[in-house]
Formats: sequence, structure tokens, C-alpha cells
Amino acid sequence: MGLITADTVRPSPAVVPANTFLLGAVEAEIAVTLGRDLGPRAEPYSPEEVLDAVRTWHAAIEVLDTAFADWAATPAVWRIADRQSHGLLVLGAGVAERPSIPLARLPVVLTIDGETAFSHEGGNTGGDPVRLLTHLANARRGAGRPLLAGDVVTTGSTTPFLRVTPGQRVRAIFEGLPEAELTISPA
Repeated sequence: MGLITADTVRPSPAVVPANTFLLGAVEAEIAVTLGRDLGPRAEPYSPEEVLDAVRTWHAAIEVLDTAFADWAATPAVWRIADRQSHGLLVLGAGVAERPSIPLARLPVVLTIDGETAFSHEGGNTGGDPVRLLTHLANARRGAGRPLLAGDVVTTGSTTPFLRVTPGQRVRAIFEGLPEAELTISPA
């Protein structure tokens, strides 16, 4: 669970200079914005309670980044401490209705310069996004900082880690959600 701060969230379409990031890789993700707090309490939240707290659903592109000069050689525990390699989150327009297809099977297409770089059904690396959201809400309910209304939460990658280069345009497309778009501008 890496912290995403407000200064690393951008609305789609976003344009980001290539020299902003060392790693320059992207992933397609499903994100949500919460409409109410999931505050501290003794009993665990149910999946239905967590879903009821979601205000909007978003297609998203996460730009991976690192503080380490040699990311590939960096031990996994250090990558976790490095905000789980989070650099930027580009959010597509939000919709109130959850996609009608179960999120674990939601089709996703990631394009680079109009060409399909990856396309499949489901594929979240952590499993069902509803289970992941519920786990996070319950992990944070007893912590110092629970999930609050207005928080943006991403549910993890649904595509492989793909490197991009200056001038490329990336789109994340999930059935039932407005797409997210990012252009990597030359430095």
C-alpha cells in the first residue's frame, strides 16, 4: 500500500515532460474517489459497505517512478519504501455507476500512440479490485489515517509495466469507464 499524495494526481488528458521521471513506465488501473469516510471502528467493513462509500469510478494511468538510480537492482523492500514506485496518477473522468461487468473480469486496453500495447479481460495483479478495496479499508480503519471522503484510491495494475518514451500518447480504456489519457512531452 503506497501513499498517493494530491500533488501526484492529474486529470485526464494530462501532458507530462519526459524529464519529470527516471523510470518512465506506465500501467492501466481502476481508481475510485470516496464519497464518505470509512473511519475507525471495531468491526471490519463488508465489501458492500466499501462499495457504497465509492462516489466515482475512474480509468487511470499510473506513471511509475523511482528515487533510485538503478531501479532494477533495488531490493523489493526499498521499492515499497519508495512509495511502491508511484510517480503520478492520471484520472479519467469519474462516473457514479460501477461498471456492470465484475471488476475482476473487466476488459482493459492500454494503447501507446494509437496501437494496442496490451489488451485482455481482468488481470489485476492483486486479484479482485473489490477485495483489494475492502482489504485497504479494513487495514486503515484501525490505523492513524483511515480512508476519508475525497480520497482517491487505486486498485492496482491491470496491465504489465510498459516503458514509454518522449512524444508518446498513452490511453487506458476500461469497458464502462471514460478513458484516461497521458502524453509524455519531450523535455
